[in-house]
Amino acid sequence: MATTEHNALLGTDSRLILPGKIINPNERERVTIGQDCLIQGELKLWDGDGLIEIGDCSFVGEGTRIWSANSIKIGNHVQIAHNCNLFDNNVHSMNWEERRVEFAHNVSGHIRKLHEVKARPMRIEDDVWICAGVHVVRGITIGKGSVIGAGSVVMDSIPEFSLAVGNPATVVRSLK
Repeated sequence: MATTEHNALLGTDSRLILPGKIINPNERERVTIGQDCLIQGELKLWDGDGLIEIGDCSFVGEGTRIWSANSIKIGNHVQIAHNCNLFDNNVHSMNWEERRVEFAHNVSGHIRKLHEVKARPMRIEDDVWICAGVHVVRGITIGKGSVIGAGSVVMDSIPEFSLAVGNPATVVRSLK
């Protein structure tokens, strides 16, 4: 049975532990967390936009930010270490004048998509391990069973059962 704490649907035995938080100004169904999950990071949706789905038995570490203006789907048994960033969008406009307007609005505590931030869906498949300090950009799929090495920047999709490392992250070997 799911609970509706924190304006999200949390599955049975899932926990949000400080400093973890969910910032969802939208309908609670836009953030769903499966069973037996532990969330210590920040899940954030844009006002009027975004979707975050986390499967069963997954972990989001302290200091990790998962920000959605489109859709981020995370599978089952996914481990996302501490201090990672998963953004399905550019967060801000590329135009400096538009960024000034965004700043004035965003100090209110919510992020609203005032300008084009080029949001694209992100998918993290089952059994993925994202090590500490990884950044994953919009439009990426990380395939089942893959490992992303600490400090990597994932700018292209990663095939299943791959070890990827570096900036930009490249596949260094198969894990099959």
